[in-house]
Amino acid sequence: MINHQKVLAIDPSVHDFYCQFYSLGIGHCGGGTGVVPMSPIGQLRAWVENGTAPEYLYSGNPYAVNASSSETVNGTNVRFMNLCPYPLVNKYKGNGDPAMASSYECALNKDGWTFQFLLEPMTAV
Repeated sequence: MINHQKVLAIDPSVHDFYCQFYSLGIGHCGGGTGVVPMSPIGQLRAWVENGTAPEYLYSGNPYAVNASSSETVNGTNVRFMNLCPYPLVNKYKGNGDPAMASSYECALNKDGWTFQFLLEPMTAV
């Protein structure tokens, strides 16, 4: 988020060559119950070779909606969501299966982006 703002301040045409995506609920090197990109290299290749910038990253996870990290479903993806490029966020459309990407749209967050959880102390589990 901070990097994106710095780059935008230097070059207002940043969206022609730079996208930043956040996958909340995923650890730095993996793990967690958030969705992870399923074909980021293919989407990057399409951008570089064809000029087709990704509108979002196709993502999935083997954890059901609201599941704990110990509740995988046969190790196959059961929840899908398209990661939106910053500053957009996923917004539930109000109907549809919450485990399916088609139930969400990319939209500006009226409350703005916050990473308050990064500022809170970690507790032992």
